[in-house]
Amino acid sequence: MERKNRRETKNSELARLERQVEELIRMRTQHLITDDEFTALRTKVSNRQLALAGMATPKQFDAKQIQADLEDVKRPILQLRATWSSLPVGFHKRFNHMMLPVGFVIGESRTAELGPFFKALRGFDDTNSHEVPLTGENLNQLYQAIQAFAELFRSVEERKKAA
Repeated sequence: MERKNRRETKNSELARLERQVEELIRMRTQHLITDDEFTALRTKVSNRQLALAGMATPKQFDAKQIQADLEDVKRPILQLRATWSSLPVGFHKRFNHMMLPVGFVIGESRTAELGPFFKALRGFDDTNSHEVPLTGENLNQLYQAIQAFAELFRSVEERKKAA
């Protein structure tokens, strides 16, 4: 019973945060807040959403799990058009949010805000390696983003198998 209550509380908090995101977008499109204010507030909401989604970073990274998760997300991310087309309708919003959390602001022409996965990868641009080193300030964010994508694609596969 207690587990069910915690799950319901978590789900209602996630729904509240989603409404906050929609309100932030509305406020930005109506020029009630600046881009900087929007980005700062959106980052806070995104961090809270990630924390609530149960993607806590482990104290010690499991390299094998990270590699397995990367294998699960590599093909779908490299083939975005095919991935989008193959997603069941219920997963489109979640996928969009992970790729471009803010989306595109109507009436504005500017670069869309990248999702956590791509932001974290950008932090490793100065390395010459083909593999992301297991150090650095962006590691927690990258690990959480990899987990989120892997969870999304596993959920899609489970739904397809159940159908």
